[in-house]
Amino acid sequence: SMAAAHITGALGMLRALCPDATPDDLRAILKETATPSGDPGEYGAGLLNLEAALLKASARNISLHPASRYFGAVSVDASSDIQTITITNTETGCAGLKIDSVTLTGADSGEFEIQSNTCPDRLEAGENCTVGILFSPSSAGEKSASLSIGSDDPDTSVSDIMLTGNGTRN
Repeated sequence: SMAAAHITGALGMLRALCPDATPDDLRAILKETATPSGDPGEYGAGLLNLEAALLKASARNISLHPASRYFGAVSVDASSDIQTITITNTETGCAGLKIDSVTLTGADSGEFEIQSNTCPDRLEAGENCTVGILFSPSSAGEKSASLSIGSDDPDTSVSDIMLTGNGTRN
């Protein structure tokens, strides 16, 4: 039978995507993605579905919370309290979510400042990190910018969070 050779090849491809996975982890991915082929007692988990297994192993999805931040009214030349944005890899794949960039963009981006960033280069499945933002208006009026997160999420390569605040004069 060629089944052993096919499974060995599939395990090699999964191992390349998931170098830290245990043999039990890889076995579970293959079983969960197999195409049923009859009685499990007679045919096991089913037919190897390599495409589904690789998709499951490489799954990654960025989630940002909250979707926007309002810093309120802040006196010119003063600073707001730091507000936090949480970035999460909500998928269960073992490939991890690569965080390429964390930047401020937009017309008033100079009015906001990244104070902290706990994001590693790669977020594993279920992991999160935080970015702390400070608003320090240099003039009166409504200010807005975006926190832009670049990643290798296959659906959203750049995710933006709207940041707004109001600079006031005392």
